[in-house]
Amino acid sequence: MKSDFNILLVDDDENDVALTKRALKNNGIDNLVLVVSDGEEAISYLLRKPPFDDRDKFPYPDVIITDIKMPRKNGLELLQWVKENPVYRVTPTMVLSSSKNAHDIKQAFFLGASAYFVKPAKFEDLVTLVRRVYDFWCWSEIP
Repeated sequence: MKSDFNILLVDDDENDVALTKRALKNNGIDNLVLVVSDGEEAISYLLRKPPFDDRDKFPYPDVIITDIKMPRKNGLELLQWVKENPVYRVTPTMVLSSSKNAHDIKQAFFLGASAYFVKPAKFEDLVTLVRRVYDFWCWSEIP
């Protein structure tokens, strides 16, 4: 299924990015997935700073999925920035992290995360998680 629903995936682990894209594909979801490697790049993307200034090529995301542990600006710092910038606060922002740390989870919600998911160890579980997240957040036929 294809829609005009764009996903910004913020993750520095190329394997996790590839697995997430594969999980989307296994679910028949071929939405545009835009990938940046850390919170600093995500902020540049949202602010339309070069090289992300062409909105035809880099459309505004309908949902942001971020990891926590990344170089430069981590996922919690990205959430803090989103929270401080009201124009971006309305974009659903989810955390998909390997961290099960209770402090990370509480902090993510305190900073405005719409949801927090722990990356599953099995690919089949990731496929199921991606389907559920997509069904909840990414259906675009809103009346």
